[in-house]
Amino acid sequence: MKRLLKTALPPLAAVLIVVLLLSKNSSPVFSPLPDASFAAQATPSPVRHTAHFITYQGESTQLVPAGEALTLPQPEAPEHYRFIGWRDESGTLVTETALPIEGECFFAAVYAVALGSEEHIPYFRPDPSGRALPEQSVSRREWAQVLYSLLEAPVESSERFSDLPKNDPCYAAACALKTLQVVSGDAYRPDDALTQGELLSMLACFYPPCTETPAIDGIAADDALYPAYALALARGWLDSQTPYAAEPEHPMTRLETAKLLNRLLDRHGPQPEAEALVGSITDMEAGSEDWREMAEALIVHSYQLENGAERWTDSRPMTHYDDGLLMLGTELYYVENGQFLCSAERGGLSFDAAGRYTSGDAEIDALVQARLAEFLTEDMEPEDRLYAAFQYTVHNIRYRKGRIYSRGDISWEKEVALDVFENGHGNCYAFAVMFYEFARALGYDAQLISGLTLNVDEEYTNHAWVTIEMDGVVYTFDPEMEFQGHYVNKDYEHYFKMDPALTSQRHYFP
Repeated sequence: MKRLLKTALPPLAAVLIVVLLLSKNSSPVFSPLPDASFAAQATPSPVRHTAHFITYQGESTQLVPAGEALTLPQPEAPEHYRFIGWRDESGTLVTETALPIEGECFFAAVYAVALGSEEHIPYFRPDPSGRALPEQSVSRREWAQVLYSLLEAPVESSERFSDLPKNDPCYAAACALKTLQVVSGDAYRPDDALTQGELLSMLACFYPPCTETPAIDGIAADDALYPAYALALARGWLDSQTPYAAEPEHPMTRLETAKLLNRLLDRHGPQPEAEALVGSITDMEAGSEDWREMAEALIVHSYQLENGAERWTDSRPMTHYDDGLLMLGTELYYVENGQFLCSAERGGLSFDAAGRYTSGDAEIDALVQARLAEFLTEDMEPEDRLYAAFQYTVHNIRYRKGRIYSRGDISWEKEVALDVFENGHGNCYAFAVMFYEFARALGYDAQLISGLTLNVDEEYTNHAWVTIEMDGVVYTFDPEMEFQGHYVNKDYEHYFKMDPALTSQRHYFP
């Protein structure tokens, strides 16, 4: 038996097999062999040969008449493991179910930690706004967590990587995969995109090698990745066009990875009519094939098999969003038919490729988001948010004299906005533009006005403010006048959502 323990395996099988006692539970594949020796010879029989089979439960024997083939048994596997095959005395993983023998022989069972289970747990996570991000590349950090979540048995590890601190989200998962010999090396490269070749070579560690030799464009038969591609094709993980065009350096997207894993795990996704059990996947068309693939990857659910088809019976669906404006944290979206509106306009507001509101200037957007986070709370109603933005503007700008602009001229918007958000001071144009950017980011089609107003001497002077139409009425919002009344003149008046009659007396539009 010591000869069996010391024998080398072919390259792929060498990745698979580590000889350990079951109690160690630290390899994806183990071969539980007692401390006996294959050198112990039984008395050969001229009529029958003895085949010895060592499993995690112990040793059994089978007598085989001379000249007949040995039928290899299919032993039970420990909980959370799969039986992979038998390893013979030469260290070879035997893939045949029957083989001729010429004398006494020994075989050790090989087991692998099982991937997947009857429970359909989610292995991807949506982003905080409910997006599946199907076209986003999968990083090696995310992949380690995905693959580890699919193992039936937890794995403890003492392994380390030089580029993974203990507080990294994938630290435990990546180290466990190193213990399982799914990955190796000193560095894990967590920020790199997961390639097709890497994904398949890691998954191949959990299955016996394929005996078929399909034609694969881009991968030679002697390439180290060829066995993994052959296995994936044989098991139906990949589309089986002939010849298959391999792209080993292709960065895998979340959708591509979900499709492959769903095939591997024999998971089929919800039927289109099960939309209520899915909720809102806000960046995908409900009921489409791609939507089904990502729903299977994202949502925990129970199911029944009916005529070979998966039918969802219960789930923890993603949040359903009604059509219209949607505020998630500090970000504004527009929902239309259950999806985020992307790269389009609605109600005078623009939404980017990710569905988020945008002013059209990424620098201003970032500055606005940072300020909104200072005063918005989850329990605020829409007009409460607007009032909070108005008060923030009034109390967080230091008045400073500055350039005066002509009536009707609002070309200064971006320049003044950047200055006031970065430096926190300015005149009426600064007050107006800060509130204007806030109001639009909160879902109001605010308009920036450069006109005239009555000063303390009852004379018209150049001035800037904001208007918003609400329920068919155009209201004026003047944060700089509110500032003057509160801090300077001590003659406080309410300039938030001003009475239109008062506006007509004080504000002259261009």
